[in-house]
Amino acid sequence: MESNRQLNQALSANNAGLRLVYIPAAGEAVRFFRDAAGHTTEQQAAAFNAYVERNAYLRSRRGLFTERNMGRTPWNIQGDLHQAQEFLLPALKTHCITITADIINFTNMLNGSWGRQYFSPNTFNNTASVGLTPALYPPAQGKAGCPVYHFADPGTPYSINYFGSRYQMQLGVRYTF
Repeated sequence: MESNRQLNQALSANNAGLRLVYIPAAGEAVRFFRDAAGHTTEQQAAAFNAYVERNAYLRSRRGLFTERNMGRTPWNIQGDLHQAQEFLLPALKTHCITITADIINFTNMLNGSWGRQYFSPNTFNNTASVGLTPALYPPAQGKAGCPVYHFADPGTPYSINYFGSRYQMQLGVRYTF
């Protein structure tokens, strides 16, 4: 029994675990796949290799295990704009009205491809986010005890949150006395 597996199952509330993933060298990728409907083992390995080559981090880990917290989404850049104007009320010496205008994610207002918010659609280290679905479940494994998968290219291991990437405007009025 693995000591970390029980804790990982308890935290993720499933049987997926949170282990680091081995990224096979290009020549050995074929042994990690099994024929699937419409796709041969070789086609899946070629698609997986192409996917790994498009990702700089995965490409750097060929023949190695991934490192904890190292596969990241692109950097989120968001610039907000806030303007406030205070007006004193002469008849009431200590009273004032403040009008505010905010543009949240101002960078996206300037250019639609700026200010994008990226996220990973899973909250645990799940192979599904990178297109891998187990073909054989433990204890059944492939040759030499290697896990065997089917691969469907997800495009990227992260998504763009289009709602969160939009700019937003708000106006405010505050009366201070």
